Amino acid sequence: MSIAADISYIMPGEMLVFSSSRTLRTTLGSCIAVCLYDSRLKIGGMNHFMYSRSSDPEADDKYGDHAVPSLIRKMLDQGCRISDLKASLVGGAAMTHTQVSHPGLKNIKVAEEVLKTWGIPVVLRNVGGSRGRRVRYSTDSGHLEIKFLDLAA
Repeated sequence: MSIAADISYIMPGEMLVFSSSRTLRTTLGSCIAVCLYDSRLKIGGMNHFMYSRSSDPEADDKYGDHAVPSLIRKMLDQGCRISDLKASLVGGAAMTHTQVSHPGLKNIKVAEEVLKTWGIPVVLRNVGGSRGRRVRYSTDSGHLEIKFLDLAA
C-alpha cells in the first residue's frame, strides 16, 4: 500500500485515516472515493469503493453502503465529531459509451445518501462524466487534487 514514507496508494475496497500529514492517492473510473476531513483535529481519511450496495451484512468495503459508514466510524474512533466532518466525492464516471444506467451513477447516489443520513455536508463534488480521475488528498489540510485521465490512454 505505501509508496513512500508520506504517500499511500488506496486500492479498491481500501480505506485509510491519518491524524498526521499524509498524501493519499487513488485512481478512479466508475468507482468513488469519499474523502472526509475534520478541520478542528486536522484528520483526514479516504475510501475507494467499486460497487454501490450489497445485501450481505458481512460485505467488505468494496461496497459503498458499507465503505462510507466504515470510513465515518473510523474518523469518529479518532475523536472526530460528526459536526466537524466535511466530505468530498470524486469519481463515478461512465467508462463506456453504451452504459445507460452505469455503475458510477449508482455509486454516486449511495455515497450521497449515506452522507446525508449521517448529516455530513458534501463540500466538493467532482463526479460523473466519461473520464477516469487520479486523486491526491492531503490528510492534514483536506486539500484535494484531481486530474482527469487522458481519453486516448
